[in-house]
Amino acid sequence: MMKWLGRIALLLCLITVGTLLVAYLGFRASLPILEGNIQTSEISDNVLLERDGHGNATLTASNRLDLSYASGFLHAQERFFQMDLSRRLASGELSELFGSIALSTDRRNRLHRFRSRASVAIGLLPDHEKELLVKYAQGVNDGLGELGSQSFEYWLLGVEPELWTSEDTILAVYSMYFTLQNARGQHEWQNHLIRKTLDPDIANFLLRDRTFWDAPLQSDEEPFIQPAIPDASVIKVGSISPFIRDDSPMLGSSNWAVSGKLTETGAAMVSNDMHLDIRAPSIWYKLRMKLTDGSLDITGVSLPGAPAIVAGSNGWVAWGFTNANIDTSDIIELTLNPDDSDQYLTKDGFKNFTYIDEVIGLKGGTSEVLSIRETIWGPVIGKNHQGELLAYRWVAHDKQAVNFASTELELATQVTQAFSIAAKSGMPAQNIIIGDKKGNLGWTIMGPLPNKFGEIGDIPTFWHQGKNGWVGYLSPQEYPRILNPKSS
Repeated sequence: MMKWLGRIALLLCLITVGTLLVAYLGFRASLPILEGNIQTSEISDNVLLERDGHGNATLTASNRLDLSYASGFLHAQERFFQMDLSRRLASGELSELFGSIALSTDRRNRLHRFRSRASVAIGLLPDHEKELLVKYAQGVNDGLGELGSQSFEYWLLGVEPELWTSEDTILAVYSMYFTLQNARGQHEWQNHLIRKTLDPDIANFLLRDRTFWDAPLQSDEEPFIQPAIPDASVIKVGSISPFIRDDSPMLGSSNWAVSGKLTETGAAMVSNDMHLDIRAPSIWYKLRMKLTDGSLDITGVSLPGAPAIVAGSNGWVAWGFTNANIDTSDIIELTLNPDDSDQYLTKDGFKNFTYIDEVIGLKGGTSEVLSIRETIWGPVIGKNHQGELLAYRWVAHDKQAVNFASTELELATQVTQAFSIAAKSGMPAQNIIIGDKKGNLGWTIMGPLPNKFGEIGDIPTFWHQGKNGWVGYLSPQEYPRILNPKSS
């Protein structure tokens, strides 16, 4: 009996060791290639990949398309699961990986129909930007194919990774809209509840536009006036809706810069720290890209999923971002036709809602159909405290939301050039601080800015009278800019 028990124990040990060995070899095979040569017909000339002591990569190629391919190859080798999550988050397709646990997130995000918007956005890009995305996608898929095994996340989930497309790069940018802006007007709705629930004095105190700590650079800025603290003994509280406690951390970024007047070299100096959620791996991927003819040498951080340096320096110009937190969306209160609940009021009379069905795939289950109700302003996102429907107007829904004009920063040589590039770039609106080799400093907004009219503030409003709304977007000449402030 003891002999058989010993044999069984030995067999179990061998099975355990064998399983661990297979798992180890499989996981090891999923690691990126660090040495050797890769043969591919997708590049026109040799590309050199070097790494420093921290593993940070430098790519050297003879043309920009080959750099795009190589950056996609790198991103896929090291960050493909992260890229997969970003495209699925934006498109509302996480349930295909995780099953029903992700359904609520997919329903919420699919409302914005970013997968179909990405297809439209691709068609609007200039040819040279399309070529960058196509070449990047080829690099991603080849980098994925060169791995000896898929990453452990796919083994644990029991699914196969899907190939990358140009539309997926657009989705990676859309995912940053979810990170950096309000996808459902949370800010406006919070302000609405405060104003409707609290006494006006305390509401005005809480929602003041400025604080003592703000230091505006505008020459015409009005002086700060300390608001009076409301008398707590006479504050009245309404009861239209309970407040929802939000314990999520406050995100913020920081940067500072000094002009050439204060540096030994005479060049401006820019420091930037983009504070976002702490993730493993990091949101950003450090990268240096060079052309053999010396026309490009850029260092900074890239976004896995896209073929560009997000923030960094090309030796002539350095730039960094903080989130602008400006008003790029509005909640619109709808008035329904009392005789037909499928119609809402506009300045041109009642219009029919448009219904769009989106199919949400579900791993291990049956797909479900999400019916989205659209207006001329945007999708219906819910109801207010009186049961009235609310629509959402958001920059991310428009064709201006995503493009890759920001890649022109790679060859910019002075601050004023960067100003022009910033005003035509499609990305979540950011404060951009720029310094150049000649010592100049500048600030502007990078990303699309809606041209609003009427009484559009920080609470939901009616638009059907034609007194409130958007008229396209600001032209580059209308963007705020500051060049070489005296304090620099």
